[in-house]
Amino acid sequence: MEIQLTIGGREILIHDTIVNIWFVVLVLSIFAIIVNKKIKTANVDEAPSGLLNVVEILVESINNLVKTTMGSRNMRFASYIFFFNVFF
Repeated sequence: MEIQLTIGGREILIHDTIVNIWFVVLVLSIFAIIVNKKIKTANVDEAPSGLLNVVEILVESINNLVKTTMGSRNMRFASYIFFFNVFF
């Protein structure tokens, strides 16, 4: 599925890999916006439920993975590991 664009008399081909990456980025951005709104409206005194519970499980599992494999000193890499697990 290639997309052909003609801009200024030049043909530009956008390959299916790029289209897939745009789709994944769009889906992850929408997911992040929804989670951000839910976090802002969540009550701190209550346990998370629904989508926030799933997000908490994801974050905790990545944090535990980084802690057990790379050690507590390398927790700064947890966001990169999370990105690679979700994106790839």
